[in-house]
Amino acid sequence: MVPGHRIRWLFGGALAYPAMLDAIALARSEILLEMYIWASDTNGRRFVDAVCIKAQEGVRVRCVIDGAGSFSFSGDDVAKMRSGSRSSIPSVPGDGAGAGRSATTASS
Repeated sequence: MVPGHRIRWLFGGALAYPAMLDAIALARSEILLEMYIWASDTNGRRFVDAVCIKAQEGVRVRCVIDGAGSFSFSGDDVAKMRSGSRSSIPSVPGDGAGAGRSATTASS
């Protein structure tokens, strides 16, 4: 672990999601986010909005989204992550490109 970093165990979305969203909001240079389950529900859209806002602020954002666990992640949310910034989501389930997803969102 890098000196100055800390670990806090958070079990379940009720504890983890607010802490994750706070960390995203505080990011200044880069966000690296990997999600196994990312649905297009209220919580999922909070994360989409959070990373899109940070990308528009100039923060480099990279999201890796599991294709099996996040199969219900909507095309609308994918489009939102792609729009308004330099972004790339090379493989999205249901788009004919394969099972995994990788989204890079960064300001231009």
